[in-house]
Amino acid sequence: MLKHELSDLTIAALENNNQMEDRVLQAQRNAAITSNASALEEKLYNHLQISQDDTTVKLNKLEQELRDLKEAAQDSNIQIAKLVEQLTYAKKNIQDPLVYRIV
Repeated sequence: MLKHELSDLTIAALENNNQMEDRVLQAQRNAAITSNASALEEKLYNHLQISQDDTTVKLNKLEQELRDLKEAAQDSNIQIAKLVEQLTYAKKNIQDPLVYRIV
């Protein structure tokens, strides 16, 4: 009978040990999953930040190009206005008979 009780206690102790090991393994798995999830989350955040920074840089470049184009268009309009003024002046002088006499 004593052997039987000792055997039952040994089996119970082994089962208890096994359960404890299972809990430890489960806790380690959970910690690994949490750690991996945190690392993945951090990587995703870093990639997002890089993408946002890259997009911001591209937007800034496009905005600068737009400003440059607007400035170039203004310069072109000024040059066109000067040419129109010169053309108008030239037409007026050609049509004015006094210009031929003076020249």
